[in-house]
Amino acid sequence: MHRDLKSLNVLITASWRGKVSDFGHSKKDTSNLFSNASLANMSRGGGLGTTRWRAPEQFGSKKSKKPPFNEGCDVYSYGIVIWETLTGQVPFEDYANDEVALPVVQGERPSPMPEGADEEIVGLMQ
Repeated sequence: MHRDLKSLNVLITASWRGKVSDFGHSKKDTSNLFSNASLANMSRGGGLGTTRWRAPEQFGSKKSKKPPFNEGCDVYSYGIVIWETLTGQVPFEDYANDEVALPVVQGERPSPMPEGADEEIVGLMQ
């Protein structure tokens, strides 16, 4: 798991291929991923990932039965990167960094896709 997937961590080669970078937070062996210390930090809203690209479960709802980080979080972040690529905007740009958690946890999505966006690409995000 990458655990901090965002547009700034995707590099484009001369042949227009995307390469994921910055594996500082990545985890290959997930058996020790949810230590008591890391769970406590994530439940306080700390932890991994950049706020605007975080999945809802990463915001540490105590009511959630899901672990605060799982493979699905990278999938959510990937969808946000695709959205950002198509729109040229950062996600939830109308919110300050400390306000982003609320719309994400409530299931809001970033602003609508641009008209004429390829349906297959939009499907990757849903």
